[in-house]
Amino acid sequence: TSLGQKDMPWPERFPFTDGQRNQASINARTTFRADPTGPGFIGISYEGRLLRLHPTNGVTTLAGIRTRSSVVPYSPFDTDADDEREANQWDVVGTFDQDTLFNRPQDFAVDPSDPSIIYVADTYNRVIRKVDLSGAEAQITTFAGALGQAGFADGIGAAARFNTPWSIE
Repeated sequence: TSLGQKDMPWPERFPFTDGQRNQASINARTTFRADPTGPGFIGISYEGRLLRLHPTNGVTTLAGIRTRSSVVPYSPFDTDADDEREANQWDVVGTFDQDTLFNRPQDFAVDPSDPSIIYVADTYNRVIRKVDLSGAEAQITTFAGALGQAGFADGIGAAARFNTPWSIE
């Protein structure tokens, strides 16, 4: 999904906010793995949010979209919901190459030699994304494949093609 598009996923039914235990929200369709940097877990959610779940610090979005905690999500049944109110419900965390957010990612893997690097199977963008958490803000780039170009081809970088990558190790 491009950052300029309005079709962000379901804030009215599945808000995803940062915060402490009972204040944060996590979609049930989230894949978790142990956090190699300390206690807790890292997860990637179906709506496109890479997050850290820490036992004392709560939930923090590392990259992707999150619902602003200062807004009340609109009702999906409100036919008068205006575009500006809908668009203002979201924060984008991180800098995404080609201004393209995660699109229904299914899995991720942490680089064993550098835990600040995470690879994401970005399923419906049809690529493997690299998330670099070493700086002040996450940098998300396309590691393998070409955004939106489905196929089956071995190759390095943009020469590789994936149909819908669901898993990564």
